Amino acid sequence: MRKTASWLVVCAGLLASSASWASASYANRSVGFGVGGFKLVGDINEPISWAIPFHLEGTLYVENGFDVYLKLQFLLMNQTAGVVPGGGGGLVVGGGGQFGVRYFFSEESLRPFVGIHAAYLFINRPDGTGDKNYAGAGAQVGLDYFVGESVSIGARVFSDFYYTLNRPLLVGLGGNAVISVYF
Repeated sequence: MRKTASWLVVCAGLLASSASWASASYANRSVGFGVGGFKLVGDINEPISWAIPFHLEGTLYVENGFDVYLKLQFLLMNQTAGVVPGGGGGLVVGGGGQFGVRYFFSEESLRPFVGIHAAYLFINRPDGTGDKNYAGAGAQVGLDYFVGESVSIGARVFSDFYYTLNRPLLVGLGGNAVISVYF
């Protein structure tokens, strides 16, 4: 009887500690929210001077430090007046996103990374002062820091290269802060 009680105590201890093993495992998915700043440069006829992007992003860890991400953006943009003849100024809205892959140099609580992505930008121009759709490629660098077991805060800096017909290359430069939850 004493031997059986000892085994029950050992088994109960192992079962109780196995729950902590499972909770310390790496979560493969995340959902995040971010806000930042964005500027379009490269085309002097582009009437958008700056933008504030709000975004939702989702990630899926693949393997060996790589993950795939999708970022969907809603942008408030400042359109300057007088750049394009007949063009008005003020705030306009836009949208877009990025789909790409990132490589993490470390998978500890501090995670620096680099990434490449395909990018899309839509600008809702009610007065017809320029192109509405832009597509291209881009790159980003960033850093995530885990403040808890499944919550991280991070910063990203990105550059997107947009190509359109009959226009010079348009470059988007920006950065944002992100809070993500891993599950």
